[in-house]
Amino acid sequence: MTYQEQRTAKDPIRVVSPEKADVRQYDGGLRHLRDAKSYQVVRACRARPEAQEGFGFTYNHAAMLAYWNGRYLLEYLSNPVSEHEGESHTLLALSKDGWHWEKPQVVFPQYWLTAEHYQGPKKELLPQEGKFCAVMHQRCGFYQTKDGRMLITGFYGISPEPHVAPNNGWGVGRVVREIYEDFSFSPVYFLHYNQVSGYNRSTADKFPFYEESPDRGFVDACRELLADRVMVQQWWEEQRRDTALFTQHGGQALCTYTDKEGKIVGVYKHGLCSITEDNGETWTKPVRCLSLETSTGKVWGQRTSDGRYALVYNPTTDSMHRWPLAVTTGEDGHLFGGLLAFTTEVPPCRYQGFAKNFGPQYMRGITEACTQSPDGDMWIAYSVNKEDIWITHAPVPLSGRQESDFSDDYAQLEPGPGDEIAGWNIYSPLWAPVAYGKKDGKTVISLRDTDPFDRAKAEHAVPEAQAGLLNFRVMAEAVGGKPMVIEVQDHKGAVPMRLAFCPDGMLRVKANGVYHDACSYEFHAWYDICLEYDCVEARYTVSIGKPGEEALFRKELPFCQAVETVERILFATKDSVNTQDLESNGKFLTIGDLPDSDLPTPLSQMLVGRLEAKTRVRAGE
Repeated sequence: MTYQEQRTAKDPIRVVSPEKADVRQYDGGLRHLRDAKSYQVVRACRARPEAQEGFGFTYNHAAMLAYWNGRYLLEYLSNPVSEHEGESHTLLALSKDGWHWEKPQVVFPQYWLTAEHYQGPKKELLPQEGKFCAVMHQRCGFYQTKDGRMLITGFYGISPEPHVAPNNGWGVGRVVREIYEDFSFSPVYFLHYNQVSGYNRSTADKFPFYEESPDRGFVDACRELLADRVMVQQWWEEQRRDTALFTQHGGQALCTYTDKEGKIVGVYKHGLCSITEDNGETWTKPVRCLSLETSTGKVWGQRTSDGRYALVYNPTTDSMHRWPLAVTTGEDGHLFGGLLAFTTEVPPCRYQGFAKNFGPQYMRGITEACTQSPDGDMWIAYSVNKEDIWITHAPVPLSGRQESDFSDDYAQLEPGPGDEIAGWNIYSPLWAPVAYGKKDGKTVISLRDTDPFDRAKAEHAVPEAQAGLLNFRVMAEAVGGKPMVIEVQDHKGAVPMRLAFCPDGMLRVKANGVYHDACSYEFHAWYDICLEYDCVEARYTVSIGKPGEEALFRKELPFCQAVETVERILFATKDSVNTQDLESNGKFLTIGDLPDSDLPTPLSQMLVGRLEAKTRVRAGE
């Protein structure tokens, strides 16, 4: 009997995958999702707020994503230092292409109030004189109406106890604005008061009630949202004490998608799942899907443009260390298979703060009720270490393999200003960007890096093989203090071959665990490098020379690690600088701030001019 035939309400989602994430590695030791591109939207920078968004807040989290009117819209909440406390507000960033982002702007400002009207528990813990700031919390961000209007929402929570989440049901209420076609905003209105906590039109008077808007189209849009049972169900945590508002009670961070049969599948934190067949009027009881191995991080599910389904989540039961971020796919929205690393890098948490869970987390894509990205691809927004905001673009269909040999000469390309680097996995922090560039009038791939605690990465999958060769043209424009590295890896991240442009002007190759001087190199000069490898013999021949000239170095060397096959090549501006591991814990303020994390470092820059990968059949095979 197939899973589809035996599936019951007790097992609505099953992930069948021989791979398990090794959480000792930031990518889980998983095969990487091919051609995924990760871009930093917001880099927290306390000492220089102007380099961030003007505030310098270092707790940034709960990203929400939409695509509308030719723009990507990314909403997130922001606190000065820690989760659940401080002068909290919500911001919105806009982008035309998904990787160049405008400066975020406040969309829901700080809400200062007194304890006078609060009717929830532990009122005595609130300041009895003066004002305190409500804490932003949102489990859903955007709502696109049937006639194309775009609403953005947020929730003002209250938590009298320090470090206790404001999704306790005792907040002020939910607010809403309309985003106009020119990307200006309506005034802020209350969409729904949390009356059980003591708030209504008279006691929460900072913003008017939406029914008071003179724009009747806006009022109708709000009414449409309030009538959408599936959308409103996402509010349950924050307004759980309003029992009449919800048709299903329980479950955190609901995400929904429609399966092949037309049923709406809801997935929550902790691997919970429930289903509605009547658009949210009734739901099955949320049940734990044991094969969906995750903890308190969110799960994102969606139908992809090729008619398949994808789940993106942290496949770990260690909630403090939320890595890797992985994706699994399936045909019907219930049975999923395989596990690929959706993101591959985790920088260190730079700023101490309460509940700073590490890693890429709390991801959200574009809901199926909204306009989808015109490229038909998967776009996922998330926070990293609860301090930086990122987005990853994953081309559909989702795949982890390079199936054929290739030879790419980037000098022949003429990319447009918004064109991404096709075929490559990109990791591009704001202070370490990866993009097409120009050198002597010809197109190159440029990796720049001035970030003291992050790096630029460009990675290309190659056909899985035991023997073959890799040819590439590379230039060191600058080496700012740490070696720039090139690695050949297997699908788990083992590194049999490695080269390094070192700050002392020497290009070194690694063999048997030891670096060997290959040749001195010149800045601004191209070098053609060829690696011929044989995994059975665990050896490789490296050849280095300037284009059209005799080789400066050629030698056969032993591997640094034995591998069965190789599967990707990585270019990076330095080694990973993250030393935070499974024993590091930021939840209880134990990590401290990393020194000088707000100060740019001297520039490192690497250019890649071409890349060729060929497999080879070993003699006698």
